[in-house]
Amino acid sequence: MLSDTDLAKGEVLQPEKEVVHPPKAVVRPIKNIPSPQKKRVTFWFILAANVILCGVVYYLWTAGEKPPALEFLAANKVTVTGIIYNVENPSAIVSGEVVHEGDMIDGCRVVKISEAEVEFEKNGKYFTKHVRR
Repeated sequence: MLSDTDLAKGEVLQPEKEVVHPPKAVVRPIKNIPSPQKKRVTFWFILAANVILCGVVYYLWTAGEKPPALEFLAANKVTVTGIIYNVENPSAIVSGEVVHEGDMIDGCRVVKISEAEVEFEKNGKYFTKHVRR
């Protein structure tokens, strides 16, 4: 409460008003915006990383199993470079080794050797190779 003496002295307390200033606009310089070339490089880098990561995940996922595509590639490793055909004892040069019918080479069994080709078997699947020139 105010007394008369306070009024006489001029000590009238006025409630102070809080001054509210409008917020200042934040102006940030435009920098670090990637150029189209940087965007392309970033895109290809991320794409390559995803492809590699997916390959690793797939390999780890199927670690206990051997994918059929790899079996097919192993079958293509054998190369027939020559055939020495004799009715009683045919032989062939496969991947640098002389083999006869029934022999195993690179995980493949030689089933039959004819005058022009060699028939192989791997995991129950048969395939034929001709002489590579």
